Amino acid sequence: MIHEYTEFGVTSRIHSLELIGDELRGMRVGKPFRMDGEIRLNLNGSLNKVTKIKFYNQSGKEITNSQVKLDTTTRIGIIVISGEEVLLMKRTTPKREFYAYPGGHVREGETNEAAFIREAQEELGVGVSTEKFYFIASKQEEGFGPERFYSVKFNTKPKITPEDPDDETTKFEWVKITEAKRLSNLYPNGVINLI
Repeated sequence: MIHEYTEFGVTSRIHSLELIGDELRGMRVGKPFRMDGEIRLNLNGSLNKVTKIKFYNQSGKEITNSQVKLDTTTRIGIIVISGEEVLLMKRTTPKREFYAYPGGHVREGETNEAAFIREAQEELGVGVSTEKFYFIASKQEEGFGPERFYSVKFNTKPKITPEDPDDETTKFEWVKITEAKRLSNLYPNGVINLI
């Protein structure tokens, strides 16, 4: 076995890989995902095609590939607005500090809208319905998968309570929209100008 990854009660054991090229940015290192009909994996700075993988449930029983809903490369960006402010994630890495929109990846068999509702709940602890949000833009930057941005507005700021908070490298901040438009380290660039 080359690599093992566990999330949501499913363990992925990867037994063989085929090197494809440079790492696909925006995808979690070590987490298998679906791309172009194949299972891929970012590992050791490279993008790899997974040529042999087995999945196991919490009790250790092997399950089939069709029983596992992997992330796709499509990312949903959640733009939360309250009054004149927008909610941003502030991320700090050893190399830099930057802002991004909360969100996550669409899973196999899931619509973008269903992913928005799920990610708003998981990432922020905020429940939304389809009548309350709207599509803003699609964007794809070189080296990343496609991104779809949706916005939801609240009269009062919702309490942010992530189901599974990231480590201390990610903090949520309410930022005035006028100030967010001036941030040179807000990614992806330009989306803020559409709200």
